[in-house]
Amino acid sequence: PIIQVHARKDNTPFELLDVLFMDHDEDHWIYRREPKVTMPKEQVMLTTSEATFLNPAITLLFTSRTSDQDPRSKDQADYSNIHPHLNHEQRLWLDQAFALWMPHHPWRAGLLI
Repeated sequence: PIIQVHARKDNTPFELLDVLFMDHDEDHWIYRREPKVTMPKEQVMLTTSEATFLNPAITLLFTSRTSDQDPRSKDQADYSNIHPHLNHEQRLWLDQAFALWMPHHPWRAGLLI
């Protein structure tokens, strides 16, 4: 199935629209790699006065393992930068997601600190 689409303006290497198609039921987003990992729909997208964006806990889950390998260096850098800004509920959710999907993931060690 098609799960992601990229769109780019001609001759602009950095202006990219990245669209992810996500599984869901009536009330929950469902992680396609491990359907036991879910999040209530009202928590999936967050809004500030400046933007609407994907919950960073979900973003980190997506980037936690790329091409069946441990995190790439750029994903590790994203984790290091984002982790301190996650609230307790986001950290707990991400830890529980890892417990279901990848219980030995290296990010779990410092996630709840």
